[in-house]
Amino acid sequence: MAKVRLGDIAKEVGCSTATVSYVLNNDPRQKINEETRKKIIQVSSILGYQKNTIANALATGKTNCIGLYIGKSSFPLASSDKINFVSQVVEALVLNGYHSIMLAGVISKEVQFVDAIICIDFSEDDFIVVCSNNFIPVIGLDTHVHEPWIFEISSNINNIGEKYYLSDYVLLHYDINSSTIKSEILANNKNTYFISSFVQLEMIQDQLKNKKVIVYGEAMYDYLKASNNNLIKYSINAAKKINKLIACLKLAIEHVDVDTHVYKIN
Repeated sequence: MAKVRLGDIAKEVGCSTATVSYVLNNDPRQKINEETRKKIIQVSSILGYQKNTIANALATGKTNCIGLYIGKSSFPLASSDKINFVSQVVEALVLNGYHSIMLAGVISKEVQFVDAIICIDFSEDDFIVVCSNNFIPVIGLDTHVHEPWIFEISSNINNIGEKYYLSDYVLLHYDINSSTIKSEILANNKNTYFISSFVQLEMIQDQLKNKKVIVYGEAMYDYLKASNNNLIKYSINAAKKINKLIACLKLAIEHVDVDTHVYKIN
């Protein structure tokens, strides 16, 4: 089978070879129409284009590879929603010219051959360990360490009762690894349960009767809705959150100075 070249992709897309090169090499200096960018990536995948990543890394000093650390969760419903979200993150990375690898093992070791690391649902202590042992950008997703030079993106769960004009409600939220974010949620939503097991869900059923219950978590809402008519599903705009992540990732890799590094997404 003949090797697929940039010109082959350009011909199929209807653009210049230079434009294809800019997209596939993720050149931040070039502003490419989003529709064209997506089409180039899709066509390159269909044609089976294989980039010489070693040569590209030597030429640019970048691998266009992003490492993903995923915080542990023992609750199947939480794991289900987390897997769904991570798959959307991976898809967004691909559409923006990056490929990703899932990182596992000892977090105190330096990660090689990636341009940046994204930590999703990490405790503050573990996040700091990753930052301390790597000399590349590390971005926190749903973790918070109050360091002004680290990009952090998290969901805004503050006073969500106001959105539904409720003063008396119960919030069900998956248990999370960030103690700081848990404290923020509790400070703004006094009747909050952080759910970590089916047993815990069953134990609190009597306490939820005749109360408005806001559920943060798609899978948990689906699990409970058959037995409770007072549920309200609260969802964060995942696409908006991921778009902000990609924007921060590009800024971090290019070492662009910005005034704000912490973002709360509704």
